[in-house]
Amino acid sequence: MDEINTYLDIPMKKEKWTTLINRTTQKHWSESITRMVPYYKGLQHLNYTEFHQGKLHPLLKIKCQSARDIGRIPPKLKMLTGTYILQSHRIKMYENETDPICLICHQGDETLEHFILECEGLADTRNSIMDEISAILKDSRNVDFHKQSSKVKMQILLDITMLRENLKLDTQLMAEIEYCSRRLLFLLHTTRYRFLSKGWKKDKKNVKV
Repeated sequence: MDEINTYLDIPMKKEKWTTLINRTTQKHWSESITRMVPYYKGLQHLNYTEFHQGKLHPLLKIKCQSARDIGRIPPKLKMLTGTYILQSHRIKMYENETDPICLICHQGDETLEHFILECEGLADTRNSIMDEISAILKDSRNVDFHKQSSKVKMQILLDITMLRENLKLDTQLMAEIEYCSRRLLFLLHTTRYRFLSKGWKKDKKNVKV
């Protein structure tokens, strides 16, 4: 209350007031996000310790190599923040109408980990780029990517900045891995979409009028 009276007794200039409001709002959301992230499974790979008010997350500071590379970012951010819709998410919204089984390989629930690392129907799309990432880590840090746990692989692909200290990665190495990661996740996304689109078209043809 005393603070409110102070502002009433000594009004601020518009520019100073606007700056204060923006700074307070950014601080509120930065602190709120940092508190909430540990409780949301969909955000488990997000490096939330690097949130700073009014600044980009370090992952977005990694430079894009082309306009095409910029276009690959949105699907990756959805996967990183738990907002990319897979069958396992759809069943939570339409419990009685949706099967969580992967529509591409039919060999497991379509979780994010299954989609990125395990789906056999996406193996041809996945393998060559995974080998590129493996070569980068092997040559630079003697790390065998293929022998890492699923959790570590997911972290490398979704937010490499969280492993910067553990793997002793410099800016150039992170940029190389991030470039491969964006390509991989975008290709998985577009391949899945094309596959499902064909399935939907086939179903529409089989519908009797």
